[in-house]
Amino acid sequence: MKFRKYSILILAGAFFSLFESASSASSYVIQDSTFNDAGWTSLILPYSNPGLNLSFSRTQILSGGSPAAYQETTLNWTATGGSSQRIYVANLMNGATYSPSSEGAIKSIDFSYDSILLRQIGGTPDPYNTLVLLQSGSYYFRFTNDPTNTLGWVGHSYIGLLASDFSLLSGTGPTLPNFSASGGTIQFGYIDASGSVYPGTISIISGLDNYSVSINAVPVPAAFWLVGSALISFIGFNYRNGRKGAQ
Repeated sequence: MKFRKYSILILAGAFFSLFESASSASSYVIQDSTFNDAGWTSLILPYSNPGLNLSFSRTQILSGGSPAAYQETTLNWTATGGSSQRIYVANLMNGATYSPSSEGAIKSIDFSYDSILLRQIGGTPDPYNTLVLLQSGSYYFRFTNDPTNTLGWVGHSYIGLLASDFSLLSGTGPTLPNFSASGGTIQFGYIDASGSVYPGTISIISGLDNYSVSINAVPVPAAFWLVGSALISFIGFNYRNGRKGAQ
């Protein structure tokens, strides 16, 4: 009888530990609102065709953000003109990774940030920021028509992004990122993007704050609940046998 009781307690404990683990893994959040310089790595993507004299810098500013520290980026180049003249800089957050193959397939991603345009000389269209993913050596981004502007700090939010919302920006990988359970590790960051259809000197200074990415994992498989049902049945079976033995 004691063995039966202990067996039930052990199985129940294992089940609820599994439930707690699965629940906590359903959402994974990446955030930064201080932007220490050492916490980010920037790379001008090979796709960029900016013209001449390209320079890029990124630095932490301790005040004036939304509400305090923020990340300021500066883009300078001489455009030669042309519709394909674009520049994309990937800013990757160090250590901000998620592995679908070991942590669970991704159902969707929520992304939000605040931005401000501090100065712009030349350049069309206006600069913008967007989410970037690095997976297996290829960069994927979500194209947006939501430019950074000079109206003070403005919040941007995109909810429920799927793999199909992203496009291959640079690299030799597949057209879309792999959010399935077989997908490789994904590193998260954001894009600084701009361009110009007219020749001339371009200088853009912008700021970004309150970077946040929420990774929504695929719900726990039905097999998990079958284990729970089996446990409940086992408890019921032992309870009935225990009553019979006591009679």
